[in-house]
Amino acid sequence: MVNIDKWLPLVLLGVASIPEPVARQMISLVLNDFAMKTFAFQRLLSIDVEAGVRDYYFGEQLDENTALLGLMRVQYLHHNSEQFSTPHTNLGWARCGYGQGIQLDPVEHAVLLGSAPSEDHPRGLKITVAVAPTPEAIEVDDVAWTLHSRAIVHGVQERMYSLPQYPWSSLAYARNHAAAYAAAINAAKLTSIMNRMGNTTQPQLSRRGAL
Repeated sequence: MVNIDKWLPLVLLGVASIPEPVARQMISLVLNDFAMKTFAFQRLLSIDVEAGVRDYYFGEQLDENTALLGLMRVQYLHHNSEQFSTPHTNLGWARCGYGQGIQLDPVEHAVLLGSAPSEDHPRGLKITVAVAPTPEAIEVDDVAWTLHSRAIVHGVQERMYSLPQYPWSSLAYARNHAAAYAAAINAAKLTSIMNRMGNTTQPQLSRRGAL
């Protein structure tokens, strides 16, 4: 996790006179906006598979300052004596041997297995979910900094330069940053879509150990 204050030196370039609490609030809002529009902040969650249980809820694994946007992919399932992996959400499971299928409940944030397992398997279900920091969050996922730090700076500086009647106000600068931010959103959104689709390889029945 990375503290949002890490963006302060970058966003304050050229607008150093803006109060830090205002800048910090803008950083939080842009982080939330970027995540909501792109689904770019993703986490791999591991869930224990329990004998006799078909429904698995994953929303409780996230803290109060992290909003769950949706399930991107089911990565792995250990069902009784067999292990399955697939690059898709719910497509292709029958082809790889898990004929009962998997259903997703985006409202309840749940995965429903086609049949209840008869054995326990710790960390037997692995899923990738998209998340967003709430506007109150002071720490966000590392990927926000490592892959999208410049995009966040553009989004914040667009808002800063758009503020009217301040020494740093500039509609021209605001438009430039708005264009760069929009381009970054489109690129990140496309990456998320491609990752969710996975590749075109047929899913395979795996007999290997747990991932």
